[in-house]
Amino acid sequence: MLAHGAQGLVSSGSSSWGESSPEGRHSAKAQPHQAQQGFGAFAADSTPSSHTPPIPGSADFRARHAKKTPEVRTVPSARYLSIASALADEPVAAVSDVRPGQAIGVPVLVIRILPGTYRETLTIDKPVVLVGAEDSYPAIQTTGPDGLVIAGPYASSCVLRKLRLLADRGGHSLCIRESSPLIESCELIGCGGEPMRGAPAGLVVSGALAQPVVRGCRVSGHSGAGMTFTAQSRGLVAACDVSRCACGIWVDGGSDPTFWRNTIAGHHGAGVVIRADGLGLTMGNAILRNGAGGVLVESARRSVTSIAQNRVWANVGCDLRQSPAQPGMTAGESGTLVLSNIVGRQSVATDDGPHAAPGIELMPLWPKRVVHRASELFDAVRDAPRTRMALIEISGCIILEEPLVLDRPVILSGGGFAASRGTARGGGAAELRSSADASAVVVIAPGGETAALWQLTIQLSVGPKVPAGASCIDVAVGRPILVDCELVASTTSGDHVRVGDDRHHPQRPVPTHALRASGEGVAPVLAGCVLRGALGAGALVDRGASARFLQCAFFENQQGGIFIGQGAGLQLEACEVSRNGHFGVVLGSGASRTYIGRTNISSNVAGGIWHCGHAVGARESSAAQPLWLDECSLSVMGAAPTGTTAPAIVVGAGADAVLWDSLFAQSAGKQPVVRSEASACIVVAGDINGSGTSGWGQQLAAMQSPSMSPLTTGGGGDIIWLDISGASHPPASQPSVRPQRTAVEFPPRSHAHHPRPPERAHGTSQPEQTFPAAAAASPPSHESMLATSGTPDQHMGSGMEGWEGQAFPANDGVHARIAPATEDGGADMGTAAVAGHQPRDTFPTGAVEGEVPATPPAETEHLAWLRSSMAAGNGEVQPSERNRMLVFAMLAMLATQNRCPDVLDIAGLGGPLRANDIVFLRGHTGRWFGTRNAAIVCNKPDRASASAFVLETKSSSLKHESKAIFRLVGPPDSPAPPGCHFRLGVTPAFEVRALQRNDGTRDAETSFVVLAASPGPVLSGMVSFLKTVGSGRTIAVEGDAVRAKGQERGTHQRICIEKVPPESEVPVACQDLELTTHEKAWLFRRGVQMALVDKQQIAKFLSSHRPMCKELLRMYTRLWEAEWRRDWSDVLRSGATMADDSGSSPA
Repeated sequence: MLAHGAQGLVSSGSSSWGESSPEGRHSAKAQPHQAQQGFGAFAADSTPSSHTPPIPGSADFRARHAKKTPEVRTVPSARYLSIASALADEPVAAVSDVRPGQAIGVPVLVIRILPGTYRETLTIDKPVVLVGAEDSYPAIQTTGPDGLVIAGPYASSCVLRKLRLLADRGGHSLCIRESSPLIESCELIGCGGEPMRGAPAGLVVSGALAQPVVRGCRVSGHSGAGMTFTAQSRGLVAACDVSRCACGIWVDGGSDPTFWRNTIAGHHGAGVVIRADGLGLTMGNAILRNGAGGVLVESARRSVTSIAQNRVWANVGCDLRQSPAQPGMTAGESGTLVLSNIVGRQSVATDDGPHAAPGIELMPLWPKRVVHRASELFDAVRDAPRTRMALIEISGCIILEEPLVLDRPVILSGGGFAASRGTARGGGAAELRSSADASAVVVIAPGGETAALWQLTIQLSVGPKVPAGASCIDVAVGRPILVDCELVASTTSGDHVRVGDDRHHPQRPVPTHALRASGEGVAPVLAGCVLRGALGAGALVDRGASARFLQCAFFENQQGGIFIGQGAGLQLEACEVSRNGHFGVVLGSGASRTYIGRTNISSNVAGGIWHCGHAVGARESSAAQPLWLDECSLSVMGAAPTGTTAPAIVVGAGADAVLWDSLFAQSAGKQPVVRSEASACIVVAGDINGSGTSGWGQQLAAMQSPSMSPLTTGGGGDIIWLDISGASHPPASQPSVRPQRTAVEFPPRSHAHHPRPPERAHGTSQPEQTFPAAAAASPPSHESMLATSGTPDQHMGSGMEGWEGQAFPANDGVHARIAPATEDGGADMGTAAVAGHQPRDTFPTGAVEGEVPATPPAETEHLAWLRSSMAAGNGEVQPSERNRMLVFAMLAMLATQNRCPDVLDIAGLGGPLRANDIVFLRGHTGRWFGTRNAAIVCNKPDRASASAFVLETKSSSLKHESKAIFRLVGPPDSPAPPGCHFRLGVTPAFEVRALQRNDGTRDAETSFVVLAASPGPVLSGMVSFLKTVGSGRTIAVEGDAVRAKGQERGTHQRICIEKVPPESEVPVACQDLELTTHEKAWLFRRGVQMALVDKQQIAKFLSSHRPMCKELLRMYTRLWEAEWRRDWSDVLRSGATMADDSGSSPA
């Protein structure tokens, strides 16, 4: 199996990562020879020949797999009436029972929480997954000041998913202490109230061992900060929405978190507050409309913080703000790196309140020098002050005769610099190049712990006497930051430099690195960088160092993308590791915490990831945390020169790994895709229910055997398949062979069209939810959307490359395979179709492996319409019923191919809105209107939980400027008296509430004028504005609050009136088409315009880790920009002005 991978690497392991450097190298250089020798040693322990797996059916085999069966508990149920009771009972398959002494385990217990509100006091100290059932977001009302507590290293593999955590008055929503859990798609809601100093934050993270990952969460309504990081904590906060708190984020106590691509808006105080002893990296965020500045940095700093590539706009006072320095230097002089931010006009507040104080503008006040030659550069570094930052601009290409040692807090910049904004003016490319045989180009030495490199190319010239382990950047101390740099660790000719002159022995390439970090406390940060061309590993992190990489690329490195050595840690976010020799990422024995999030690891010669395991006795004496892959994409090159297939991941003896909601794309072959060696454990966690497998009970237990594995697996370790979808249990009577169903004949799960069912009473136990028994005429399931057919070439970039004939989980736990296509473009099901439809696009059983698929027809009705529409005029089409049906059918085909059913939205199929239609109201935030007591709020995550309205209008169909009444289908609290009902209305205080009215009456408070974007009928899903007849004010959505504040028609006032069509009117997916990237982007763009694509979901899909999404996003952006530029002249001619700019994506 690993003839080309692990076994081949053992012989060259000692030289793959460099040798000890010769005498005479600079004193600050850390030598890597111990880690490299260890690499060769532990590689031998991880080869397949070192362990004989147990024979299937033996007592050893049964004991192992019985002990590792995952467990699912439902709350409430007959056995577990509360969440606390489900947590109190120890899991059957606790990893600590399997390997005593292992402090950090993997999650094998899933607690599935049914809809409702649970008032409990909870402390989690074990690896467990808490997930909301059926995407319902159950509410946990925590009691006490600490809220829900996650504490201790045992809980570092804990996961909270799709939960709503409600803070008690005067308390937190979530408190994380000395732990590193994953918090995903949750809501942390406070009690509101006036902001006050010392009030509790929504999320509090504390402790040097705390490194949580908070992704895709919403934090709102806290009288303190939304998030607080303190007491040397770290962690990653990505793609979150933090709004309407006293301040957004508070960092102090030596904490060093990473805030990446969040929206921080609408706070009473500043969006981000960084105290004098706070570190942190704030990058790529939108910081908008806060009451006391966007970012506030305390002066007289004792730590260095980095603020880069953010959009800071429309805040009261200064967008970038610093406190006065009494005494000491200001933050603009020392302790703050302000790089490449988009900052609005720094205005002075006119309010008299204390929150409106403008403060002092934060702007870089660095002494500056421009250099053109090497001598000038060395002089500039030598003359730079030691107590404050200095900027050195590099012009052109500079060749260095010796390594440039940075022992001052300097910023090396390759472009023009605008000091007032901390942005580049777009200068030419600057390059630092070493002379031949140099040990490094740039060395970070004591005194330069906070140095920065920005928009530079660092080229290591490799000569015949280059020392082993030479690197572009050698980090020996501190926490330097590199932004938008390119590190090239070999000559441009690509010639391999050889060591030794003995012609009778094979010569070995000298290993060089793009980045080398070594030593305790060393923690470089790289963002937007490229590391390529190394003769060794692209990045070598060793001897207790750690590294953070944000949106970096590692490619064309001969001996792997990244190597993590003894005691070293790694955080990868939104990176790409591809086309490297060896494995993409290698974790050596004794490697520390490694988190890889939304990263594409593909096309590496030996395989994707190799965790070499832990030496005998090492894991019992150290709390080694599992390797964690979060929403990553793993694929390989296919057949190696030896004829075997490289593995996606190999986990060595004694190590653990969690593959959380990740994708696998593998070329066809008989070798394992995922390999777990002796005493190792891999947890493959995913939305099994949405991918075609219910994955509960005995079915999961059956899948643990090699003959029933959900992925092609190998090795003598354990591989656990964990369902984190929160789906309900299948009934006991479910047949063993799943029924055949057609694709895309049903509304997606977030688009239920029925009125909201009555809410459950709090504190009552609910029966277990089950799937209905399968029937021939039943509507199709989610898994039918996610299937695929056709040749592997048709699915390039879909995340399913080469899966034909590979093992995959089936709905009933039976081993299923993806079938080749038949002559009519469908899959060979082997049985009859259902309800007259062709049963294509599903996971069949009994497929013939190796059958050659047929070529679909060259031109179909859909393809002909697509190409003619794109060629006609400006490429836009009218939203007629036929056009909507054709676009949806092709979008459904793309969703099936790319396994992204959530991007579809059937609201656009509803057509014209007519009197007495059942409709839903959706705000610009992507959430739906609902009721809280009698108030109207915009916080419902799906239509199933939203409030339904009956549209009342005198017109046969709703048109632009028509008057309408929106009558609630169900009462907000208690039933209305006979002859009365509740309507959407605006009170004299301009609050939007559910108002009680008599049947048949009309009044100005509950009547609205519907203003569409264009004259004519109002279609379902079209953006509209609701202006109340009484006051003339327009309804606006701010966060989850709905008000009638003014007469503007901007982003906050955009409301979509949606009607869900009957299932019979939802078209099925068309047959598979071979479309170009431009055609796919055009379809998604038309889908957004016709309300056939959910904007939030398409944004998640296009920005995801899937390999094809990068090019698709680029093409979609070009289409949108071209249309915007074409229409902008019309806007100017009409005299329209931009009423609002919330930073949201345009329609």
